[in-house]
Amino acid sequence: MNILYFYHEYGGRRKKYGELMEAMGHKVKYYRIKSKIKEGKIPIKNLDAIELIWTLSTFYNYYNAIDQKFIEEAKKRGILFVTYTTINTAIPLQEWIKSYEPYDYVFLQNKEIVKRINQSNVVY
Repeated sequence: MNILYFYHEYGGRRKKYGELMEAMGHKVKYYRIKSKIKEGKIPIKNLDAIELIWTLSTFYNYYNAIDQKFIEEAKKRGILFVTYTTINTAIPLQEWIKSYEPYDYVFLQNKEIVKRINQSNVVY
């Protein structure tokens, strides 16, 4: 599978998730989100030949590093949109869970929050 992996580095360990996917036989295209990206503008050409987008966090779309235009184009092309994420305790939960809406699958690290929000695309 051709995967576009959005991540931000932290202690040299986050890129390793992509390397793990490569070790399982997938082709991974890395896109490192830097803290200064605030307005999206990720080139649409990054979607070429991609079957799955995996983000390390929904922070990227919530704060518009991955903008709505990019998400819409991915959906139009039938690309699965997946994330492993946390909650943002600085933002009210009902507002934060809106960041999960574009995703086909959300793997959330908090079992109690998964039960509480009860969204079919969110799993523990």
